[in-house]
Amino acid sequence: EIERRAGEEPVVKKPVGIKVYSVLFILYGGYISLYAITRLTIVPSAIFPASEFIVGGLIGLVSLINGIGLLMLKQWAYWLTLIGNTALLIYGIGGGVPRIVRSGDTNSWITLANAVVWTGLIFWYFLRPSVKAQFQGKSA
Repeated sequence: EIERRAGEEPVVKKPVGIKVYSVLFILYGGYISLYAITRLTIVPSAIFPASEFIVGGLIGLVSLINGIGLLMLKQWAYWLTLIGNTALLIYGIGGGVPRIVRSGDTNSWITLANAVVWTGLIFWYFLRPSVKAQFQGKSA
């Protein structure tokens, strides 16, 4: 949506969905990164290996950077969102289906449904022409 005021350059307003998704990713990424740093330094885990927290911290950091990029309408953040969403879908299906086939585990059905529903919503939203145009500097 373009907002026009007399005597000023037109301003493209960010859709609410992009703002919400950006803030959620910033909060998620910040929390996961801080949690990983805490578990690696201040309160080490006796159960989980440090490598799990290192990987988790990296995922959190990428999520934080992605959220900031989305808020700034950076095209690389748009593509990172779609790539990460694809990875989440593959992980959800790849992790859920084999467990369902083996055991019929209810949690696996929930994992699978969660992956399909959330990734479906994210793809639906971010692939809309008006949203995609926000990251290309064009109005739809």
